[in-house]
Amino acid sequence: MEQMEGYDSVGTVRKLVAVTLNRPNCKTRLGISLENVQAGRFPLVKRVAPDGIAADLLQPGDVLTAFGGITTDIGTPAVTELLKEATGALQLVVERRVLMTSENAITVDEHQPTDEVPPAAALAFSAHPPLPNPVDKSGPASLLDADERLALRIEDTLRLASALKLAVAGHADNKARSISIVTERSQVEKREAVESAALAASRATEARCREEFEAKLKMALEEAVKTSKIEQEEAVLNAIRQTEERCSEAQRVAVAAVTASLQRAMGQSEDTVAESAAATAFQEAAASAGAALAAALQVQNKFNEAYDELPFSDTKVTEPVSEGVAGTNAAGDNLYFF
Repeated sequence: MEQMEGYDSVGTVRKLVAVTLNRPNCKTRLGISLENVQAGRFPLVKRVAPDGIAADLLQPGDVLTAFGGITTDIGTPAVTELLKEATGALQLVVERRVLMTSENAITVDEHQPTDEVPPAAALAFSAHPPLPNPVDKSGPASLLDADERLALRIEDTLRLASALKLAVAGHADNKARSISIVTERSQVEKREAVESAALAASRATEARCREEFEAKLKMALEEAVKTSKIEQEEAVLNAIRQTEERCSEAQRVAVAAVTASLQRAMGQSEDTVAESAAATAFQEAAASAGAALAAALQVQNKFNEAYDELPFSDTKVTEPVSEGVAGTNAAGDNLYFF
């Protein structure tokens, strides 16, 4: 590790340190984190991992000025790409700031540049030249002449241009890859969004159809219950009416049989018994006819009342036949049969 020193400000010294990192393969972790800067600035070492190969050689606050003979003021992304693929002996040059003491102050006054520090590091260091040293004892013989400095600058410029071209190409590839990835992701998200919307619409339609089906089924069940109740009531009424009719018929037959037996027991002739049975049957038929006539008259009266309430009714329905004895006309000599 070689060092070049210079004044930075009052109380501090800038040391230009050459560091060699041995990296056997790309999987070996360097363990450094660089500050993200644009081209034209040197990246700052922000963190140094304790398990990396740079743990004992670099420290936070170091400014990376050169790598492999190339100045690192090309932007952090380009420097990161260069470090990511580099293996073997990695030549780094960093600028380190320390407090100035009496020892390093004397060193600054008496220091002479050495050939072991890469030219690119000297160029990077010259970008921040130290204050003029009035006690410089090296003399002009130790300084590079103008042609050599120009050649070094041209060489460094060519290397910088090559690295910049490589970085731009890598950036273009990364940009194309990023665009492709973003496009694919957008397509996937768009497809997922369409599928989600279709699924939501399908579920909403299914829920609406289910609700409509349940409502229709409920209405059908209610109608069926009402219909069944009505039919049940009608069936019960019909059964009661038929039972009453059968009971009445059986009672009539029984009464007729008992009456005929009593008449025979009393010594009446068969003709008398038959006449009595016929008269009884005639009276029952007349009573049935009278009941039917009364029901018909009641229906006729209800119809007349409903007809009178209509707005277009100007005439009255013919009055029903006056009631007389049930089953007879006004004279009472003939029966009305229906």
